[in-house]
Amino acid sequence: MKGLLLFTCLLLSGCAAKKPHAPPPTPPPARSQMPPPNAEIIQHCVVTKQENANTVTCSCLPVKTKIDSKTGHTEIICQKMKEEQAAGK
Repeated sequence: MKGLLLFTCLLLSGCAAKKPHAPPPTPPPARSQMPPPNAEIIQHCVVTKQENANTVTCSCLPVKTKIDSKTGHTEIICQKMKEEQAAGK
C-alpha cells in the first residue's frame, strides 16, 4: 500500500504544471564612459578623419604641453589653424 501511495505521489508531482522560468533581466543600456586616466586632451586640433563616434584623427602643430602634476593628465595645446591648412599637410 505504501508503494502505491508513493508511486501516486511521484506521478502527480511529475505531471503537475511547472512554472515557466523567468527570462533573464535585460542588460542596462550602454552609457558614456569617462576617458581613461592616461588620455590626452588636445586643444585646437583640426579633425581630418572621424573613425567612429569616439575616435578621430586630427592634425595640429603643437605649441605647448601641460601635464597636471596631481592627476598626470596631459593636455596638448596646438596652434590654431584653419581646416584648409590641415588638409594641405
